[in-house]
Amino acid sequence: PWAEAFARLESNRKLASEQWKAYTETYLVEDEKNLVAETEPLFGKVDASFARVTQLVQAKDQKLLNEYMEKGVYAAYEPMQGKLDALSELQIRVSADELAAARKRAETLNWVIGGLALGAVLIAAVLGWLLMRAIRRPIDDALGYFNVMAEGKLNVEIDTSSRNEVTRILDAAKSMKIKLGFDMAEANRVAAENQRIRTALDFV
Repeated sequence: PWAEAFARLESNRKLASEQWKAYTETYLVEDEKNLVAETEPLFGKVDASFARVTQLVQAKDQKLLNEYMEKGVYAAYEPMQGKLDALSELQIRVSADELAAARKRAETLNWVIGGLALGAVLIAAVLGWLLMRAIRRPIDDALGYFNVMAEGKLNVEIDTSSRNEVTRILDAAKSMKIKLGFDMAEANRVAAENQRIRTALDFV
């Protein structure tokens, strides 16, 4: 039993030392650093208490061990326990603050994503309107040219300065206008010639 007790003491001391070292090497907020600085000196008393318990275990002095466990151990560990409890409560508060901050960041990110999505929709709508306007206007112009020429007015000026798909339609309209102009001029010439011939025949 005494050997087992000694092994447990040694194992617990080593585990506590490793856990404390691992904890102090993590990121600590300013309040945690202050509490750690206040706790570090108390390890001297705890180590001395542990050494005394180890000595009594090795001596197999049950009576003195019981007396020391009732008085000496409590006196050494009680201040340390108070600091450890304070650290634990502080960690809970820090975790709650970090959780609240994370939620706030998530909410902000959601608003940003929503704003970007709305902006993308607006940009798409504007681009769509501009694209429709860029296509619709030349088409309307082309229809206007065709309507004017359908009325027999071939003196309309067709603008083909911009180059796009719709301009190909305007090019065709311009070519058709020129051809119709020649055809009408020829038709007028032939009509005038026929009129002269009929007039001449009337005087025969």
